[in-house]
Amino acid sequence: MDARAARAPLPDRVEVAVVGAGFTGLAAACALARRGARVAVLEAGRVGEGASGRSGGIVLEDTAAGPLDGVEGCIPTLQKHLAETGIDCDLHLGGCFELAHRPPESAAPGPLRWRDGESALVVEERVPGGTLDPGALLSGLLRAALEAGATVHERTPVRSLELGGDALLELGDRALACDAAVLGLNGYTAELVPD
Repeated sequence: MDARAARAPLPDRVEVAVVGAGFTGLAAACALARRGARVAVLEAGRVGEGASGRSGGIVLEDTAAGPLDGVEGCIPTLQKHLAETGIDCDLHLGGCFELAHRPPESAAPGPLRWRDGESALVVEERVPGGTLDPGALLSGLLRAALEAGATVHERTPVRSLELGGDALLELGDRALACDAAVLGLNGYTAELVPD
């Protein structure tokens, strides 16, 4: 990664605290800071250490849960953000194959069909999407967030979160107050925000 998190001291208060420095957290921090918000990103480990750093770089239009109302146009939004921030992450949008299991006898023969256990795995259709370089995207998002004025604080785990008029994030030996908190934690959300 060519960009590095700032060593700036963490203030006692910011407008927006972003928890998590992966794709979601860095993109949110960049967008908020570009709109003038005072933003601090808090990362328990290093930038991209969670799921974003383990991504295979597949880009799809829908969410992991499938299509959701209000979450349309993900790819055009990504393209716009990359263009605005000058991030080059080797984005290729040739589409992605959607696979399905079928009984072997019902799957049409052809090169895009193979056995998977007792069933056949076949290409169901081509869906909007493609690939990108996840390391270049992380590096670019970090650079863009820092250039927009956000600060990124690695090895700053959030131990607890109190929501209310002012949000308060407990960081172990100190606290950070903020007007709003954005959680970009993916698989780690349950550790901070129980059901």
